[in-house]
Amino acid sequence: MAVTKIWKINGWIGDCLLYIENPNKTQNPLVIGDPRLKEEEYQSLTDVIEYAEDGNKTVRDTERFVSGVNCDAETARQEMILAKNAFDKNDGICAYHAIQSFAPGEVTPETAHEIGIRLAKEMWGERYQVLVATHLDHEHIHNHFVINSVSFLDGKRLWKEKNYWQMRTVSDALCREYGLSLIKPVRRGMPYAAWQAEKEGKPNRRKALREDIDRILANENIESLEAFYDTLRAYGYAVMTDRKYVAICPPGGERNIRLQSLGENYEPEALHLRILRIKADRLLGKTKVIEQPTMQKRRMRLRETVRRKSKAHGIRALYYKWLYYLGVFKRRPKVYGSAFTTARWQLNAYIKQFDYVAKYNLKTRDDVEQRLRVVQHEISGQIDEREEIRAVLRCLETGDAEIQEQLEKIEKINAQLKKLRSEAKLCVQILEQQPQIKSKIDKAHEVKTFETERGKENGRASDYHLEHRRNEAAPTREQRSSGSARSSDSIQRR
Repeated sequence: MAVTKIWKINGWIGDCLLYIENPNKTQNPLVIGDPRLKEEEYQSLTDVIEYAEDGNKTVRDTERFVSGVNCDAETARQEMILAKNAFDKNDGICAYHAIQSFAPGEVTPETAHEIGIRLAKEMWGERYQVLVATHLDHEHIHNHFVINSVSFLDGKRLWKEKNYWQMRTVSDALCREYGLSLIKPVRRGMPYAAWQAEKEGKPNRRKALREDIDRILANENIESLEAFYDTLRAYGYAVMTDRKYVAICPPGGERNIRLQSLGENYEPEALHLRILRIKADRLLGKTKVIEQPTMQKRRMRLRETVRRKSKAHGIRALYYKWLYYLGVFKRRPKVYGSAFTTARWQLNAYIKQFDYVAKYNLKTRDDVEQRLRVVQHEISGQIDEREEIRAVLRCLETGDAEIQEQLEKIEKINAQLKKLRSEAKLCVQILEQQPQIKSKIDKAHEVKTFETERGKENGRASDYHLEHRRNEAAPTREQRSSGSARSSDSIQRR
């Protein structure tokens, strides 16, 4: 059994390193804490004094359970600080501190330290510097890990949340390999509201889900767990299996419910066993049919009755309308149809094309085609330059300072390529839509000519009439108020 934890460290990284390197914790506790030994009897902190049965003492050298991954145990602090300075990342979280604790009497110090080193290499060995120390000052032997928050390889920071779950998984795998016990996860209890509802006999969502699952398993001919999920979907349930915990959402529901929250008998493993057991009973003729009403969409009862607001009448409605005209009440956003949206999109495209034609003074199709060839030539040149930079990157060593400079060049080239490709696409659109625009203009000119000719035939748009109306004197104020000007003018025309 191994318990794992990880948390962030702010401040000075040396404090945490000094703590886990403490010789009083990483050496045999029966020697360091032995009451028969006095401080002046120690020859050095790296000596172990063993007592024989007759009380005589012997001295031998011991190995401290402190090791470094991607760094030396003696110079771990300096190497971690150098990695931070190399990428100018001395702010924020300085390191992460993790532990791996074993059950009392389950492992020896050598085995625990070996497991800790393997865990550190598998978790962080490719990119981060780690100091591993095994503490023996308690009954439960445990490993301490100090992980540099900045990678010595690319300068990226460590992500704590992802490493927590991964560390627990890797630690459990190593415990299985070494024959150690594992911690059985404790199932989360039922929420108090659901427990209280079931105690009082009130209906609730989880109870209804359990009844539906029991009925489906008893009445449907289900062969596997996947077939059970498909059956739930056929009844209108939404089943989410692409996650850590399988969750379902009933028809008309708003929140997902994990299967494990329904009880131990409704976890995926337990459901699989129930399906196999029911299948065996069916073969032996021991099936039972649960007769219950067909599942329907469940309606949740609200705590308070919702009443619809009555429509305003009389003076109240008059004030509402006036406030609406004054702008106190916001108008509802107008929803346009798809035709309007398409027309607006085409208008924006035409505006962009017009600006481009005016910018480069493009007068004919040949000018546009010439501009397109220029842009395509620039694109080819940029791509060739990017390939040359990539070839240089392949020859550089890891950690070389020139790598960052070359990567910045590639980013600039990519940004320039994006602009050039957009420009080339715009040229192609101009060439494709130019005949369409010309045909629309010709059609509009024909319609205008037809309306002009028809107006001349009816006498409503003659040149004399237009010129007469243009040179006609404006009526005076008295004429406008009395209407005499309009009436006399109309009589004269008649």
